[in-house]
Amino acid sequence: MRKAIASLALALSPRRGPVLTPAVTVFSLDVRAMALFRAGIGALLAIDTLMRWRDLRAHYTDFGVMPVGASVNEFLNVLHPSLHLASGTAGFQAVLFGLTLVASLMVLAGWRTRAATVAAWVLLVSVQNRNPMVLNGGDVLFRLLYFWAMFLPLGRVWSVDAALSEGDRAGESKLHVGGGSIALILQIALVYWSTIALKTGKEWWPDGTASYFALNLDQFTTDFGRWLLNFPLMLRGTTYIVYVLEAAAGFLVICPFFFTPVRVLTVAALMFMHFNFDLSMRLGIFPWVDIVSLVPLLPSALFDALAAIGRTPQRRRLSVRYGGALGRKAALVLREV
Repeated sequence: MRKAIASLALALSPRRGPVLTPAVTVFSLDVRAMALFRAGIGALLAIDTLMRWRDLRAHYTDFGVMPVGASVNEFLNVLHPSLHLASGTAGFQAVLFGLTLVASLMVLAGWRTRAATVAAWVLLVSVQNRNPMVLNGGDVLFRLLYFWAMFLPLGRVWSVDAALSEGDRAGESKLHVGGGSIALILQIALVYWSTIALKTGKEWWPDGTASYFALNLDQFTTDFGRWLLNFPLMLRGTTYIVYVLEAAAGFLVICPFFFTPVRVLTVAALMFMHFNFDLSMRLGIFPWVDIVSLVPLLPSALFDALAAIGRTPQRRRLSVRYGGALGRKAALVLREV
């Protein structure tokens, strides 16, 4: 255990690794972080689709609260197209939901990753444009994550595509920097800059009562959230913490100084904050969209450290036996994951 901790601490040291320019350091993404991000958005889309499917008739057909005619008359916009507006029947909607579920699982597995990501984004935007009345801020961020994901090499590692690739990837860099990575990182920073720009009320500063008031919204508050109302002083402190963390987050994610420890601590703190939001309030997949959005920010040093810890003699001696072409493909997928 001590050896593992020492290895992790050494890997996270800002002195470890090659010297990179600040721009490359800040705006690069590790291919392993992108693989986890791909799996995250794929799983979330599958969950989101299944959750919407429960209300398919009520929210997406002509027999529910938003018939196609009403949606066209109230929300029609040439910049907001929707395949789901082609028909108001339950069968047609079920087909599109099924296609979305298939695309999400392909993204999750990393099979035909680029095409699956494009298809998933189109279908996600389509279902959101079908009934804007059942959306929240998390849905907006979710479709933006899929948009930028289309421009990232999400299938480079830990994917079916990578497993079945015939090329030699031994010398490939684990870092990717380009328009997609720059846009995604700036998008995440912009989320927190926008969030803090909206927190102008005295409930955040100086009163510190925002958390208390939020947990008094009975339709959203969980049992854990109601229990927290017994500690108003603690809630005041957490309000200040959230305010300061979100105010600093946009700058910390693009901070080039002490890059690895600052990035790891910032991501961990933000993930913990969003996880607590999920524990205390019923917000659907919103907090998990925020958590998954932070995954690609994880630096290479963290993955190198974890890989070093897991590179045991027992694992190195593992071998896979297979037979036939199908067995070979299965063995390649097992080796990749």
